[in-house]
Amino acid sequence: MRGKRASSIGGGFKAIPHDSVSTQDFYRHISPELPEPVRLRQLLAWCARRTAHAPDWPTELPEHVQKLLSDVYKEAADDVHSALERGEIATSWYHRPAEVEKSEAQVEVRAHPENVANAEARDTLVARIARLQQENDAWVRELRRAGTEHARVLDRLPSRVQTAVLTTRSEPIAQMARPVEQIDWTPATQANEAAAQYVQTGAVDDELQETEAQIARATHELEVRLDAIHVDMHKAHESHKHARSKCARIKSDVGFVFDARRERAQAVATTRPVRKDHDPTLYYTRTMDPQATHQLPQIVCIGDSLTQHGWDVGKRGWTAQLAQTYLRRMDVVNRGLSGFNTRWAKHTVPRIISTQNIRLVCILFGSNDAQFAPGKYHVPVDEFTDNLRDITRMVAGARVLLVTPPPVADRLYESLFEGPADRCCEGTRLYADAVRTLAEELRIPCVDLWTAMETTATSTNTPLDSFLWDGLHLNANGNDLLFNLLLQAIKSNYPELNPDSMPFVVPGHLDFANLDELTHMLAHFTKSQ
Repeated sequence: MRGKRASSIGGGFKAIPHDSVSTQDFYRHISPELPEPVRLRQLLAWCARRTAHAPDWPTELPEHVQKLLSDVYKEAADDVHSALERGEIATSWYHRPAEVEKSEAQVEVRAHPENVANAEARDTLVARIARLQQENDAWVRELRRAGTEHARVLDRLPSRVQTAVLTTRSEPIAQMARPVEQIDWTPATQANEAAAQYVQTGAVDDELQETEAQIARATHELEVRLDAIHVDMHKAHESHKHARSKCARIKSDVGFVFDARRERAQAVATTRPVRKDHDPTLYYTRTMDPQATHQLPQIVCIGDSLTQHGWDVGKRGWTAQLAQTYLRRMDVVNRGLSGFNTRWAKHTVPRIISTQNIRLVCILFGSNDAQFAPGKYHVPVDEFTDNLRDITRMVAGARVLLVTPPPVADRLYESLFEGPADRCCEGTRLYADAVRTLAEELRIPCVDLWTAMETTATSTNTPLDSFLWDGLHLNANGNDLLFNLLLQAIKSNYPELNPDSMPFVVPGHLDFANLDELTHMLAHFTKSQ
């Protein structure tokens, strides 16, 4: 070919230039007509051939080892050179792998310093413009407010004064455009004199007094109307509560009657053909609580003698009052253990209660644990807290109310002993505080009998003896107080257990006409458990 050497390697590669040609001048011997990737490969092949010399091996190696290494090196270099010349090694940037393209695209380009400075200056100017805009908006609002106040003052002035003031504003721009010595101040002086005369006559004070009197009358009328609205809303709320409770009871009673009718209709339907237009959904269907078993849901009361004595109807026991309140709705189970502390109760409670049908658990301990050490019943406060926490976990899944122990009437309680008493009010206070702290930790409602008893005794100026028959155990007043606190806590924290809104579980005697209806109702009651 014209202008090219005939001695070339396969694939269009030329032989390596003479040794006298420097590697820096190799590019001069490559045809510029070849594509750039081919020229690059030719240059790489020549450079590789020029530098393909075996290195100097360490002299301590035997000659045959050095010869073997040189042969291996020469063979490996020849393979690389041949692969490069045959194009087996990719050197074209037109066919770079996607990973290389991606890595190069991720190279972070540093911003020009002038661009950075311009961006900072722009941000500064934008912030300054925003501040100036806010300041301008504030001035506009202030001017509008001043204009509104000025209009209100003008409205309160007599018409003659308003006319005088308005005449001073006839040519505000022209007035301000002239020098001060050329401004005519006569209209302003007349307006000032008219306003001063108006103020001196006392008309302003009279108008202010009349306005204040009108405002007072309007305020009184509004208060009266608001009080009436509040009373009406309270009456409506109470009526709504009463109506809901009554509707729940009526719904429960009517449900049993409809169930009986449905049972009779089904019995008749089995003895005669059913019409094609018969719709069984026309019968009202009422089912019992699916959580219940054949026995009623339970309220379990766990504690010491303060709980065990809760059945004492002579002292209006608080558990007896609960049982009366939830009659035919839930069973109240008294598991009071007289003389027990939490250390013993923790091992006893799992053996005397069943958690299958429990809806609410009331836990009252602390009076025995507060005995002075080293008494038989004494339990340290920290251990008392841990024991009470364990007892609470034993009834996991049920609603829980923690009750603080009541205070001790020291003087009355000490009279029972020939020597010093075995516990005192201040010592028991620590255990009441522990109950409150644990209730807050476990997020369980706390019935604070201690605080309620102290507050009631202080407000009525009566001693604690009026709540405790022996200084430690509850009398009728103490039982009434605890029962009312429990009922209030149930309504506030567990409204679904509010006895006023819970229907009877077993049908009432007015719900059935004869034994057959009662049998159907009881059969339905049993199936629905």
